[in-house]
Amino acid sequence: MGWFRTLDTGEIVGDVPVDAINGAMEVVKMAYQDAFGRGPTRGEWEAVLRHAMGTADPEYRPLAKRVVVAVKIKTRPLTEAESP
Repeated sequence: MGWFRTLDTGEIVGDVPVDAINGAMEVVKMAYQDAFGRGPTRGEWEAVLRHAMGTADPEYRPLAKRVVVAVKIKTRPLTEAESP
């Protein structure tokens, strides 16, 4: 069992919250691996944590007053470096 003193208030926190966060982080890592083939970046972690703590940045909605009517996708063959 370990105990940690917080930097801002000096309160003591035990293993249970740390273990819970570690478990949740593993779930997030697995979700990113499944979806993107990689773990989350530091910026993604920060955004997820801010959102979870209720301090998320305002959403950026460039199309808030517009409707998408068409999307064009252009592809190219994979290079050797990009091939699986």
